[in-house]
Amino acid sequence: IPGGILVQCPRIIQSGQLGLCRLAWLPEDDAPEGSEYDGDTSKLLRIEASISALEPVIDEENPDMMIGFYPPELGSLRCDVVQNFGDLENVSILGRDMAVESLRPKNNEVPAPPVTPAASSPPPTATEKEKQTPQIGR
Repeated sequence: IPGGILVQCPRIIQSGQLGLCRLAWLPEDDAPEGSEYDGDTSKLLRIEASISALEPVIDEENPDMMIGFYPPELGSLRCDVVQNFGDLENVSILGRDMAVESLRPKNNEVPAPPVTPAASSPPPTATEKEKQTPQIGR
């Protein structure tokens, strides 16, 4: 989306539910050529907001009658800037992808849990546990 804007939002925000709206913008490089900021095109500006809408306004005199809707409310707002500082040196995209693939489990293979060394001493007996537990009110 260089120079463009990406907008994601729900088609309908239903009553009692939050709708998540996102906007992303990758501005074009407009710095003067040859300046220290020239070529700085890798800043992605993002904003995400949750919105509630269509909350009915109920008539106080007649609770069975709706007289309108409350204005939409902002539930949360998050803004950030993502900046790419360049690719890894001497690493091709193919090499990077192969390294990621080698870390993934193969065909329904469940990774083994980490092995923990066995305890060097046996578990405490009931009398030892009682000695270790502080007694309150004695």
